Amino acid sequence: MTNITRSSIAVRIALLATALGACSEPDSGESPSIQSFTLDDSMVAVGQQVTLTGTVTFRDEGGDVESFDIEVRPPSGAALTTSVDLQGGEGMENGTAQLLLAVVPAVAGEYVVVATAIDAEGNASEPAQTMFTAQ
Repeated sequence: MTNITRSSIAVRIALLATALGACSEPDSGESPSIQSFTLDDSMVAVGQQVTLTGTVTFRDEGGDVESFDIEVRPPSGAALTTSVDLQGGEGMENGTAQLLLAVVPAVAGEYVVVATAIDAEGNASEPAQTMFTAQ
């Protein structure tokens, strides 16, 4: 697990599960893509830890997605970014990954969470985003 702590939010991210779909040999210059990125809850309480479950559905013709960059943008202050390795995704052209996002929002407002898939060649998907509100 990766731990990140800042004054406005504490974040712990862990990739839990991967892989549904077709397999191929990893080898492509194409960038992966994210079809969807959702969180299971959109409202959290300020100052209390909550664990949100995120679901990322991705596609990569090369079947070599290796990691996801996850960025949390609080309503004010600096964004927090970490990279999470994808376990068991070798050869997956289409997959679904679940991640846990443990947050303790220090301020009220909208928090934007951005996911980017990275493959073995360093090709990055277009970022996909979702959000939650702390109140």
